[in-house]
Formats: sequence, structure tokens, C-alpha cells
Amino acid sequence: MTRVLLLCGLPWMGLRVIYCLRAAGYEVDVIANRWFVFKSSRYVRKFSILKFPNAENPDPEFTAFVRRYIEENGIHCVIGDHVETQILIDQMGSNLGPVARFPSMATKDLRLFDDKWAFNRVLRENDLPGPPSHLIQQAGDVSGPEVAFLGFPVIIKPLTEAGGHGVVKADTLADLENHVSGDRPHSELPLIVQKYLPGFDAGISFLAADGRILGRSLQRYHPFDGSIEFFRSGEIEEFGVRFARLTGYTGVANIDLRVDGVFRLLGVIECNPRFWNSIVPSRIHGLNFVKAGVDLALGADPETLNVGDYREGTYYPARAAVKRWIANRGTLDGIDRENIRELGYQTLDIMPYVYRTFIKLQGRRLTR
Repeated sequence: MTRVLLLCGLPWMGLRVIYCLRAAGYEVDVIANRWFVFKSSRYVRKFSILKFPNAENPDPEFTAFVRRYIEENGIHCVIGDHVETQILIDQMGSNLGPVARFPSMATKDLRLFDDKWAFNRVLRENDLPGPPSHLIQQAGDVSGPEVAFLGFPVIIKPLTEAGGHGVVKADTLADLENHVSGDRPHSELPLIVQKYLPGFDAGISFLAADGRILGRSLQRYHPFDGSIEFFRSGEIEEFGVRFARLTGYTGVANIDLRVDGVFRLLGVIECNPRFWNSIVPSRIHGLNFVKAGVDLALGADPETLNVGDYREGTYYPARAAVKRWIANRGTLDGIDRENIRELGYQTLDIMPYVYRTFIKLQGRRLTR
């Protein structure tokens, strides 16, 4: 049986990766940098805690521990759950021995695409549809002509935060000045300011090898109930093909978009050169990106790799399913059978969620 080692620094992303590996029939070992909730997951074969070094400068002792772990536990492939652990694996490189590594961009490219300002520049340099943006490096920049040119409202963001942390809409110059000059969370400079694009949040997710997309899905997020709609758009798919080709992209990515009500592309917002929140829904709708990447790492030919295709429809995470159950007066009509089965698997793995609830009640943060 294929055994995968997950280096995990972001717990809830790691848990999603574990669920996709479980669905592929792989055994999963985890090395984490602190006690995470999924230590109690029934889908983890073995869990170890080890303080992670600086991702771009791993010390020899850490690398030796991971290599020894790989050899002693029969690991076939190593995978990182987010940008920092991907970089850590890249920097350890051949020092890990002959073990396969999940496909990924090199460190400098991961940093480039993860930085919202740098990514916006890549879009503009390649004539791709990124929103007009400006980098705020000091407080006085907010009153400069570049910001005035954007017009209001604008969106303010930290350069590398994930999960929507620090994203603020400023309707006026005063709102922008108050945010930049205040002490709100994630308001430290530098910040990127982007022209606000009306519409809906959507995304294109893909696995690529040397600039060629092997599998992709398009999804839109419904803020009312948290459901995720998978849809088709030739325009957005063509953007993905062009982006991957121009950048020579290898690995997984999720690119945030703004679309209108009929899924026309309004703008490309940012890139997550890593796994994303909806990888489990993507699997339910036909594409297990994690399995496909592991298969690629283990030597599958990109030309013949069967990544599969995704189907249109709506996925309901647990909270959205409960809302629909209430609205339907105690039935789950309209929810895909595979969707319900996945929620059942997650319910069987209840301990991580019990622990998460306990920690929240204690007022502690689970994620950075």
C-alpha cells in the first residue's frame, strides 16, 4: 500500500489533504510542528511532533530526522500542506533520499505567486486581467495619485496572508487612512490596495506539470449558506491554460477570481500556489487533486495520467447541509449521494471537531 508523509503546518488544510489521501486508499503519516487536532483523526496512521525550522534554511538535524523517518517507515511520497511546508521540502531536496516529492514550483516561484503584489505584476506583465492595484509601503502613500487613480471603493490586503485574514473594503479615503494608520490586525505595512470589482467570488483550481494543465475545476462560493457551486466557463478555462503555459507552472494552484452572475470573468484577484479549502468538494465532484499529484510524483506519465474531469453541481459542507435540511423540513433532497457519504466519513472522524470546538470555547486560535 502507498504510504504518504504529510509535513503539516496548517492544521485544517492538512486535515483536508488527509481526507483526500484516505479516499485514494493511501496510508497517511503526519509530522507536524505542534499538537494538531488531527492527531486524534482515525485516518492518520502515525503522528509525530517536530519543531519546524526556517523553511528556506532547514538545519541538518531536521533534515536527517525526516530522512530517517522516511526510511524507517517505508514512505513512498512526501507532501506539504501549504506554501511553507512545500518550500521546506524543496529546500531539503535530495537530502531526503530517493523518496518521491509531491510536484511543486521551486521556492522562488512559490514566493512570487504567494505574494499578492508580485502576482498582480505577473498578471499585468503578461496582459492577464488583474485589477488595478498599488503597493502601500508607507502611510503617506494612501494620499498619492496612484491610489486616487484606483477610485473608491478599494480592497486592502496583506501581501501573504491566507483565508481572508486582513482583507478590508474601504469605501472612502478616510476609511483607507484609518486602516493603514491604525493598529488593526493585519494592517502592518506593506499592504496591497486593489480596485474593488463588483460580482461574486469564484476560483479556478488545477494541477499542472511543466506549464500544462492536467486537471482543473471551476467553483463559485455562496456566502449565504456556504455551499460551493461547480460550473463551466470556456473563458476562465482559457485563462488557466494561458497562465500555466506562460509561467511553466508545476503543482497545484487555486486562483481567486471575480465573476458576474453568468460566470463571465471580471478579474483575477490572487493566487494560492498550494492546496485550498475546497479540495474535498473537488474530489466529490470528480477530481482528487491530491491523488493525482501523488501519482505524478510516483512516476505516472503526464501524457496518460487519468486525472479525470469534474461535474457541475453544488457541494454542501456540513453547515450548508444542516441549513438545507432545516429548509427542507428534515430531508436532504437535492444533495448529492457522494456529498452525503463524505459528510458521513467526516462525522466518523469526529474527534478533531470535538477538540476544535473545545479550543474555540477556550478562546484559543487554531490557525495563524
